[in-house]
Amino acid sequence: MLIILLLFFLINIVYSNELVWESMDWPPGGHVIDFVQNENNPNELYLTTYRGVYKSDNKAESWSLINNSYEYTQLDMQNNQLFLCSRLGVFQYENNIFKQIFSVNKSRGCQEISIKDNLIYVSFNSNTKKEDNKFIVINLNNQKVIDISPNEKELSDLVLPPNNFDFAHFVKLSKFLVLDDKIFAYVMIEAGEHGNGGPTGKQTDLGGSGQYSNGILYVSHDLGESWTKVNLPVKKHLILSDIIKDEKKPGHLIISFMHKLHGTSQMVSFQDSLFESFDNGLTWLPISQINVESPNGISNLFLKDDLLTIAYIEIPLQEFNLTTKVINGVDPIMKGNENLFFAMNKLLPDTEDNNLVYGLSKYHQFLKSNDNMKTWEKKDNGIISPFMNHIELHPTDPNIIIAASNFGQIPYLTKNFGNTSEMISTHFKLLFIEDIKFNPHNPSEVLFAAESSEIHKSDNFGHNLTFMNPLFNAAKVNDIEHYKNDLFFSSILGYGLSTSTNIKFKDYYDFEHFYQLSGSPDYSYDFEFHPTNNSILFASNSPKFFENHSSIYKFTNDNNIDANWSLVFKEESTGITALEFDINNRIYAGITGNNSKIIYSDNLGKTWKNLNPFLTFSNIHKISVDHSNEKIIYAAPWGGGLFRSINSGQTWTQINSPIYSVGDIIIDKTNSNRILISDRTTPVIYETIDKGITWNKIINLDNKKYYRIMSMTLHKGELYFSVMNKIRGFFDVIFRGPISGTTFKSNGKIINQIKGDKKRTIISFESFNNDIYAVPHIKGMYKLKQGKFIDISKKLPDIGFNNLLITNDYIYAAGASDLDFKLKNRVKDDNIINEVYVSNNDGQNWYVTLKNNPFNSSVKKIKQHPKNSSVFYVATKTGIYLSTDKTKTWNSQNKNLNFLNIGDMVITNNYVYVGTLGGGVYSGKINNNFSITWNNSSGPRPKIHNIIIKTDPKDSDILYTSSYPGGVFKSINNGETWSEINFALPSFEVDYPLKQGYYSLEIDPNNSKILYLGIYKKGVFKSIDGGNTWQGLYGKFGQNKKIMKLGIREVRVDPNNSDHIYLISNSGIYFSKNQGKTWSELNKGFDSKDILTLEFIGEDILAGSNGYGVFKLNKKTKYWKNLGYPIGYEYWTHWDRRTYSTISLLYDQIDPNKIFFANFPSGLYVSTNGAKSWEDSSLGLGNDGPMSIAQDQNNSSILYAGTYNSIFKSVNYGKTWEHKSLGMPSEQWPFSIAIDKNNTNILYTATKNGQNKAHCNKNDFCGVVMKSINSSNSWEYIMNGLDNKSEFYNIIIHPKNENILFLSSNKGNYISYNSGELWKPLNTGLPTTNNQVRYNVANVLGITADNKYLVLSLMNHGLWKMDISNISY
Repeated sequence: MLIILLLFFLINIVYSNELVWESMDWPPGGHVIDFVQNENNPNELYLTTYRGVYKSDNKAESWSLINNSYEYTQLDMQNNQLFLCSRLGVFQYENNIFKQIFSVNKSRGCQEISIKDNLIYVSFNSNTKKEDNKFIVINLNNQKVIDISPNEKELSDLVLPPNNFDFAHFVKLSKFLVLDDKIFAYVMIEAGEHGNGGPTGKQTDLGGSGQYSNGILYVSHDLGESWTKVNLPVKKHLILSDIIKDEKKPGHLIISFMHKLHGTSQMVSFQDSLFESFDNGLTWLPISQINVESPNGISNLFLKDDLLTIAYIEIPLQEFNLTTKVINGVDPIMKGNENLFFAMNKLLPDTEDNNLVYGLSKYHQFLKSNDNMKTWEKKDNGIISPFMNHIELHPTDPNIIIAASNFGQIPYLTKNFGNTSEMISTHFKLLFIEDIKFNPHNPSEVLFAAESSEIHKSDNFGHNLTFMNPLFNAAKVNDIEHYKNDLFFSSILGYGLSTSTNIKFKDYYDFEHFYQLSGSPDYSYDFEFHPTNNSILFASNSPKFFENHSSIYKFTNDNNIDANWSLVFKEESTGITALEFDINNRIYAGITGNNSKIIYSDNLGKTWKNLNPFLTFSNIHKISVDHSNEKIIYAAPWGGGLFRSINSGQTWTQINSPIYSVGDIIIDKTNSNRILISDRTTPVIYETIDKGITWNKIINLDNKKYYRIMSMTLHKGELYFSVMNKIRGFFDVIFRGPISGTTFKSNGKIINQIKGDKKRTIISFESFNNDIYAVPHIKGMYKLKQGKFIDISKKLPDIGFNNLLITNDYIYAAGASDLDFKLKNRVKDDNIINEVYVSNNDGQNWYVTLKNNPFNSSVKKIKQHPKNSSVFYVATKTGIYLSTDKTKTWNSQNKNLNFLNIGDMVITNNYVYVGTLGGGVYSGKINNNFSITWNNSSGPRPKIHNIIIKTDPKDSDILYTSSYPGGVFKSINNGETWSEINFALPSFEVDYPLKQGYYSLEIDPNNSKILYLGIYKKGVFKSIDGGNTWQGLYGKFGQNKKIMKLGIREVRVDPNNSDHIYLISNSGIYFSKNQGKTWSELNKGFDSKDILTLEFIGEDILAGSNGYGVFKLNKKTKYWKNLGYPIGYEYWTHWDRRTYSTISLLYDQIDPNKIFFANFPSGLYVSTNGAKSWEDSSLGLGNDGPMSIAQDQNNSSILYAGTYNSIFKSVNYGKTWEHKSLGMPSEQWPFSIAIDKNNTNILYTATKNGQNKAHCNKNDFCGVVMKSINSSNSWEYIMNGLDNKSEFYNIIIHPKNENILFLSSNKGNYISYNSGELWKPLNTGLPTTNNQVRYNVANVLGITADNKYLVLSLMNHGLWKMDISNISY
């Protein structure tokens, strides 16, 4: 009883300790929205932020908060009175009191306020309707309100977006100017936020939500009773940004313009962006003919005498002399950051000091200049930064905190827990921080990750920053295509299509500028321009893990209309990995998945058709039938696993096989539960005795000596098998030949090599009674006598054979090959090659049986019916044929056999099963007359991961396609029929088929008979006869051994010189100047040799890398030059916002130089040299990169990553990943992962989106909090006490008590005392529980190193602290 009372007392101590938040009044900063100076008292200024309204009485040297509402957005003053507007209406501040003098409904927000002659002019934005736009005048003399809004009829020229427009739009009166006798008002449709541009980067609008933005300048001469349109000589793609009057020259007005897609770095010429009027706005002319360009145009104007100061959106100030027409750059300097260039959004001269100017930077920092804008100082003393959505607490010193933002806020450091501040950097990239990490091995060192994937390192708590690798940008460039002669496009995984502008901002940027095509598909593996009209392109889109469909988008750029993207194809599949035009402008697309196919369109994507419904890429070289039940079939698609049907092929089930590429299947005749399978890629054989439930490896030869198992059979209880020898050098090539082999037998205990005449690898064994026969590659046939193989084909023509049929009286040999040991033609007569040879004396003599081959093909298999010795069936490249008279005459059995290229055939009493090369397994019922009635193939259909399509550059009837699994196929009749062309090509298995499963095919553009094929880590192969035969490019003396082991992704032939071949691999680019005979590295300039693609553009060569963007080759120096950040800061139509990424950094807990860089959407990168260089480590993560990453404290090789698609686990430092989502919702954005250090089987994750695939509760994301107790193998909800319509950000385990958890969310904070079983609110003392973060960067909660304080960053309210020192009792 005493123990129970003591426990009750201790529990009450925990619960009774009041946990209260206290403001730290830190850090300084402020996202300033607007500011104003009191003309009657120049020392007095006011400004608004998202925290509230501030006042200064000393010309901005210090500020004090006078109202903590963040509703107010715009300010103006008259007669010492401050007037403010918000989405709720207009307010007056007088005698320290805020009072509302006008209220408004249906407002999206206040746009502008201006006071003239006791009249307050205010404009409000509407949501979507023109008539809801509000422009009012408040008379301060009588408080009367007049609505002077243009009516719907007057606004009829404004064009709303189409009804199917997916994103928000609203009507706003963005600028107005009140004169003595008239009012100018600019009304515009804002479609989304911003859009994006197109190939030229100048005057074309290439899709995205911003393409529908438009505006018109109106004028009223009767105080708003009526409005008329002002005719401006402005270009369609521009919208008005400012309008001012010249105070010294009556009638002189100036207007400026910006690009309507002004979030996307569109180029705008000076002469197009500035106009002036000298007749009070009746007529307008360009202010200058200067044709220099700036990104996005002008934001704000400031006129003093004849000097017009121009504030641009993207670049520093410029001054234009209205008299001399000369423009000069101001290049303002920020004190303390002299190397910083910055843009300004607003300028305001002091009313009494001509040298004093106040300004608002592009990122809303309040600035002050005392020397007429030459130098600037940040003036935010007393202003609390509202948007610090990332805080990093020092691992050992509880007083050190860094606070940063990805919303344009300057990062700050405190070394005394907020008592004083140190500004870290105002470099514009570091105003958008994604993550910060102190080095646990050296806590004075800190890494900063900027939104553009830049990594900066400091060795003194954030000062003296070093840009670690300017070339690294985490951009995966999947494809590059040529646009005209000077521009190119690239596909960036996760971002969509990006293009160069061919314009360098030489004064400010040291690289070529890029921007994205807003609206382009974000996961495009291939895109293609129309061959004759490159204003049209098609791009594929592959799904994320939780999605089940792929799509094709078409882009059209028509100068007469707004260009756009349109969805032209969508279907359930795992991806679209190939798009290809032929010479007749037909476009093909390769659809992957379990229902893989090639589709085509002849009308630019309006309609699509299946090219050949029977082409499934299911390449069946081996079928076996259960001897005890002829309806049970096993089939092995080439590279596609093992399948079983129990109903004669009507349905198929994939068996959980240890081998991905099964070469041979044996079912034990004495025990059908026993099955043996061999591996096509390694020298191993597996056995099951329970029909595939469990497997044991029974043969495992040295893979340094042998490639793979070629064939096997059971004979008299022993296993016979043949393996292909590895080529290990010049000796093997010369003395053993390219296809040498070794044959073994095993009794289950001992493996013995079988010797004899045969030195080549065996492709087929035949066991008959007490004898065993063998057919080797290239030539001959053998019989085992007295433990040795003896040649029994000496009296046959010098050809090879496909298989043998042994009966009681005869041996039948199916002829096939006319190639010699060098894989060259040696026999020209098809009557010799395509023949069946018969011997009735065990090979001593032979005669032909076909006599004028009726099949027009070699015979793949010849089989006899088990019950009738007169009935024979043959399998050929042209189908199945039947003979009922002992091979004398033959009849075609191909009716309803839709795929005629046969790889294997099995005959039972009642069925014929054929494995086709590209079309799966067909099952045929044997009729009474032994003819066959075929059923359509239902499989097996292995999952196809990659399809490549190539069209002959001169003959549109000739098509090639390759798939993984499957291999290479060819059609000579425009896809009507297909032939497998894999002769002499190896099978291969990869860790992650989506990224490594390539049969990369290339056609010599100058000689279409010559083909090159790159196979991942199996080498490069060449065909000079259109794919009929292939030769590995090992080199005459085996000198290309290294080349044959590359992770090849592409093979490219230089269209300007067919002798020049390029191999693109994960180990760099290799170049051959002699059609592949010899190779040399071409990798100077690459920080990472992980290259994804290569493209020829005229005489130039571009390479797309994995993490470093696009490179251009200098052919003279053989050096690759990086072309800069290839993504740009553009509009992301998929999310209706500017492009962004999320980054999570992690130092390895053992190796101080190993750092993990988790990036959404690109992937995971690892540095082993302290962030100097990075290598991709994303195999298995799917199409999305991680948002969070954590390491097992007890086993550093175990990592967990939270991606768009839930949790993944790696057990090898991130080399490969496995999806761990059992129990989770289908879509996850895990912001944080916490691992219990006392029991690392226990994990927690907090997510933003997890309830459904899109949104719940309209536009609010629904997150979940989940727990795993088995190392992520399964997950359970721990949501008791939580608002299930929330975003959840940080989940933290108390360092001293693993049962106590802390949790942050967008609707407040929580605590659990019982490992998540129950949550309680933790918000006492906070001014609000609203803590909505921006763009998925949410590191807002942490515990100090001494475990005393919980620290919270609260949006709009700075940092807060809570004493938790007693909570762990």
